[in-house]
Amino acid sequence: MRVRSWYGLTGEIEVENELWHLVKVGGVPLNHPPVVNLILRRGLSREDRLRLSYLHEYGHFQTLPLAVAHALLLLWARRRQQRTRSRLPSSARITASRSRPTVRACW
Repeated sequence: MRVRSWYGLTGEIEVENELWHLVKVGGVPLNHPPVVNLILRRGLSREDRLRLSYLHEYGHFQTLPLAVAHALLLLWARRRQQRTRSRLPSSARITASRSRPTVRACW
């Protein structure tokens, strides 16, 4: 089924059976097994399992910008942390790398 997100991106979601889901975003297929879905939806009718799987995948599709923003924020924070550590004097870096988190700079 073709879908359109609130932010304008179009994609395709196919839930053919309980074993594999296909999501295409911008023509790029993203196949993945619904491992958790199989456990959580055990005991439901087949129709309900497939409908919930479709809604689950559509939720991923709708929140894609938030996931990308979160990933970029984490990468930025990591890069900033690495740059801060590289600016420390060598004596402070040695102290910071030990098990105690205190940093003693001698200058």
